[in-house]
Amino acid sequence: MLRKAAVCSVVAAMAMAMTGNSASASEMRQGIEVFGIGRFMTGDDTRFDAESPFDGEAGFDVDPSFMLGAGFGINFNAFINLNFTLAGGPCDFEYINLGEIVIEDGTIVTGDVNLDLYLIDGPVTPFITGGIGFVSTNGERRGDGEGEDVGETNPAGNFGGGVRFDFGDHLFMKLLYRATLTTLEDAADNLLFHSGGVAVGWRF
Repeated sequence: MLRKAAVCSVVAAMAMAMTGNSASASEMRQGIEVFGIGRFMTGDDTRFDAESPFDGEAGFDVDPSFMLGAGFGINFNAFINLNFTLAGGPCDFEYINLGEIVIEDGTIVTGDVNLDLYLIDGPVTPFITGGIGFVSTNGERRGDGEGEDVGETNPAGNFGGGVRFDFGDHLFMKLLYRATLTTLEDAADNLLFHSGGVAVGWRF
């Protein structure tokens, strides 16, 4: 019942945005906005090269993680938005070395500067996005080398898209997907993260 009620509430809110607001986005979508974001993030696996401490016999896998964050954006007009986001959460990382799994219980933090391009001048619009930033992973190793603090921060690029809903003059919501590409020290391949989430914010 609670899940059904929540779905009905979201559908009703979207309907209000599409039918109850006749103002154009060029009138509403202006100035500075702040937002909170929750997103679910997971990563593809990668392998280390022959010069790594694992001598090329190890893989690296990122377990799914739920992240919370916040950010702010600047609307230049109804179609262009520059935004800054910082998010983080707990995450497990698995180094797979010669059949033995070494697990780090750690955290992942991402920072992004993105340019969103809205495709429609209206209260509901799809958008595409791209940007640059960083991915930081750190934690305490278990198993082989237990107790050792490990971590690194690397530059990243991302791209994606979603849908934006403007509920009147101030409140808005974004449903979004991003693919984030980064690399690890001594890795043979790039590491690709996938994330989907919801951002809710307020325009000033």
